[in-house]
Amino acid sequence: ALLDRRGVSWRHVNEKSEMLELLRMSTPESVARRGLRIRSKWKASFAGAEIDRLRQDITHEEVAYFRWQLVYHGQPSRLGLRHFQSNGIYVSPHFGETRWYINEQQHFVMQGVEPLAVRRIDSTWGWVIGADTGTEYYSVDPADA
Repeated sequence: ALLDRRGVSWRHVNEKSEMLELLRMSTPESVARRGLRIRSKWKASFAGAEIDRLRQDITHEEVAYFRWQLVYHGQPSRLGLRHFQSNGIYVSPHFGETRWYINEQQHFVMQGVEPLAVRRIDSTWGWVIGADTGTEYYSVDPADA
């Protein structure tokens, strides 16, 4: 269900008006802000995705959600996908445990590494950390990993 994908608890709801309120409250802010009056839940979700794809700032939650394919000097790593944990910890196969965060300039910062710019990949709506550097991380949806 749409509300499940939005992380909203809804199984306790009995009234249509309550369900509609949950849908309204969970509609992406980017859709609501534009004043789009879309009554169909799939159309609202589609509109939200279309608007969201233009967003250039990654969130902490997104970094933690995705798995990341490391490409080091043009060569994809053979050590598997990387996972930056939601508690700000990253365990590197080479260097062990370290900390990570997103700074005020929206750069990805890992302890002991220069800050890396984060940008959207227009063709996939995914993300790349450190584009055009020797160390690039490409987002991979866990469902596809």
